Formats: sequence, structure tokens, C-alpha cells
Amino acid sequence: MTLPSWSTRFEHDAWANRRILAAMIEQDWTTGEHGATLTHLLGWQRVWHARLTGADTTGLADFPAPTRDLLEQWVQESADCWSAYTANLTEADTATDVTHTATEGGEYTNALGTILHQLVTHGVHHRSQISTALRKAGVAPPGLDFIQFMHR
Repeated sequence: MTLPSWSTRFEHDAWANRRILAAMIEQDWTTGEHGATLTHLLGWQRVWHARLTGADTTGLADFPAPTRDLLEQWVQESADCWSAYTANLTEADTATDVTHTATEGGEYTNALGTILHQLVTHGVHHRSQISTALRKAGVAPPGLDFIQFMHR
């Protein structure tokens, strides 16, 4: 069985982020609780990208209050940085151990593929929270499934 490449998985992530943000904009939900949820998702993608590329992570986990402009910027930045990061990633690369310092100070080692999997599933989790809130508000959430992305 061949799984989709990490590049394809992160393309889906970017597509789903754009779709959920568009639905949030329609409902004027880019601030407050729902904006904070998307800020959290995108903020941790920023932290992990910095960790994986050796950039300074100081202050990155202190997420600002959500605004429409911030979310639009972070959705685009996330798409761009993960597209570039995963473009030439090999399966051998994903088996490489990565040691990082967590925000609370502990040091951990995980395979790169495990970290990438966490990022993708973390996004699904939080977009699902927003989708559920949309449905509870009587609004049909956008389709975000991977197979829908592949059939677009």
C-alpha cells in the first residue's frame, strides 16, 4: 500500500485551513473562541516549523489575539512553509530522529514522521471543532475530508 506523500498531506492541510477560514469569515468568527482555535492550530504549526528548521522559537508559543488579518496571514504562511519543507522529503528522512525542547522545558525525541503526523492530525482535530460549532449554529460546514481534497 502506498500512502500519500507528506507534501500531499500538507497540501490537504493548507486547503482545509483555507476552507475553514473562509467559513469563519462568512460568520464573522475570526476573533473570539473560534478564531483562537484556528490561531492555536496555526501557531503550533509555526512553532514546529521553527523547531524542525533550527529557527529560534522564543516567544512563538505566545499566540496573539486572533484577527482576520492574522489568520489570513498565518494560513498563507503555513501553506508556504510546509509546502517548501515537504517538497523533497523522503521516507528515509521521516525515520530520522528529531530532538526538541518542549515549551514546558522537557526534552523529547521523536521520528520526524511522527511529528509530521501529529501536525496533520492536530489540524484535523481543531478544524473539526470549528466545523461542529458551525453546525451547532445552523451553518453547513465546508467539506474538509482528504478524499474531497483529492477529488477537487
